[in-house]
Amino acid sequence: MYKKEFKINLDGPFRLDLTVWTLRRRKSNAVDVWDNHRYIRILTYNNTPIKISVTQNDSPTNPQLEVLLESDKEISNQAQDFVQNTLKMMLGVEINLDSFYSIAAKDKILGSLTNQFLGVKPPRFASIFEGLVNSVACQQVSLDVGILVLGRLSEKFGRKFQDKGQAFYSFPDPEDLVNIPGEDIKKLGFSYQKARTIKEIAA
Repeated sequence: MYKKEFKINLDGPFRLDLTVWTLRRRKSNAVDVWDNHRYIRILTYNNTPIKISVTQNDSPTNPQLEVLLESDKEISNQAQDFVQNTLKMMLGVEINLDSFYSIAAKDKILGSLTNQFLGVKPPRFASIFEGLVNSVACQQVSLDVGILVLGRLSEKFGRKFQDKGQAFYSFPDPEDLVNIPGEDIKKLGFSYQKARTIKEIAA
């Protein structure tokens, strides 16, 4: 197993736990994993799955993220740069919310919520493709059902990473789905129309 570590410095306030929970939306999310201490995600680079573990050890006002990368193949500097840039985007670490906090402080209800959830950054999906597939999956169903079928999609067609007896899965890349029969996607709980749309997006 190959490993690499690096740190991400960012301006506070920031809380990894709250930001990851916002990204996950539901406990059943099989792609974005939170173990009460670490954010775990599988990203692929050049068709190779890389396990990413992110922790925050400093205070929310003086935050620093520690990132551990693990892979069956050697992790190049280019792969590390890809992961670092993707993480920064996903966790919104470079988004400055000072103006929002100033506005929220003037509103009694919004100010109270802001204080309660201080440190949340607006997260984003790892790719446009992942965002589009999430939109399709969660349309006209409950969020619980949408997250469930997205997990099935990842476990069936994403890249598997085995670590100490536990399996983690990446979100599928377009290349992983474009040649899959629509019926195989439908079997995971998608409607025929959604399965067809996901294949069209992948193409």
